[in-house]
Amino acid sequence: MMPIRNGWVQGYNAQAVATESQIIIACDVTQDTGDTAQLTPMIAAANRELDAAGVTEPIGVVLGDAGYCTEAVLAGLPDDGPDYYL
Repeated sequence: MMPIRNGWVQGYNAQAVATESQIIIACDVTQDTGDTAQLTPMIAAANRELDAAGVTEPIGVVLGDAGYCTEAVLAGLPDDGPDYYL
């Protein structure tokens, strides 16, 4: 059961990482109600999948909605990683 604005719903929180061409390269389903804890694990999952596929070019840009943006998330982003737009 997940809390929503007007009560509860039996559901899950689905996450996906897609390329600029809209090809999904990583996905996950959680019972966490918010997205803030999902950004770092999803970027790590995308990197693992790209490595497994033999893609050597690093992720250059991460575009995510405001649900991923908190002060804690922003403070934890690596300086040497991709450009983040949240």
